[in-house]
Amino acid sequence: TLADAESVGSLGPSLDDLASNAEKYGKQEGQSPEEYVKTAIEDPNAFLSPNFSEDVMPANFKESLSAKEIDTLVEYLLAVGGGEKG
Repeated sequence: TLADAESVGSLGPSLDDLASNAEKYGKQEGQSPEEYVKTAIEDPNAFLSPNFSEDVMPANFKESLSAKEIDTLVEYLLAVGGGEKG
């Protein structure tokens, strides 16, 4: 699991597979992996991963984080979530 977040993937998909899931599901939505993850943070009910429920992830990150913070979070999650960026 993603050790930094102590994620076990019980409420949402495992963050360890984020990069591959963002690639796969982002393509289905016509988005890059970065756009897909950013949308998931800013509007978590926009697309739900199979077998997971809506209204689980807080929907206020767009208001509580700056655009730069969200971009940094997206980059970090893709890098440690199975990605090979940077």
